[in-house]
Amino acid sequence: MELHFTDSFYKSLKVLVRHESWWYKTYEFFRYDIYRFFKNIFLFRKELYNFHAWEYSFNLRLFQKSLILTADYLEKNGWEEDVSRGKKVKAIRRVVELLEHVINDDFLNQTEKELGVELKFSKNFWKNESEDKDPVQEEINKKIINRSTEIEKQQWDELWSILKGKEIDFWNESWDEKFDGSDIRGWWD
Repeated sequence: MELHFTDSFYKSLKVLVRHESWWYKTYEFFRYDIYRFFKNIFLFRKELYNFHAWEYSFNLRLFQKSLILTADYLEKNGWEEDVSRGKKVKAIRRVVELLEHVINDDFLNQTEKELGVELKFSKNFWKNESEDKDPVQEEINKKIINRSTEIEKQQWDELWSILKGKEIDFWNESWDEKFDGSDIRGWWD
């Protein structure tokens, strides 16, 4: 068996070598990297302005913004075929929605809407007087808080299960049927 290299192979090899040279990396820095840096500062300006290192919700805001940009890009400019790309975009949008709930900590509001009752406390919150307490309202409050905790745990678990993705046995299962868009490692184009 004879092995021949065409001119295009050598041209490709020249390009690869050139891209590893110091002068091309310098050119790339001034031509692309500086532009991308300022573009990202503009795109993430609100998240960067409000960022504090002392709480995780600020990290989640940066992550949420990057997922919004990824979903928009995949939806408008993605090269992947429509079915699997649509599943990915749908999964990313669901993660963005779940992150919004976690960031805003609105699980009590979700529970109040679900149950149709409001969380109420006695008039004098700081005093521990038994005459101010309503046993019926106390039971409603307990039910609301317990359900709120359940919703928070369910949504947190759903968030991480979407990011983790589900295992697919490529040899024994149909990709199109089993792939649901989850698994952050596949959210690229």
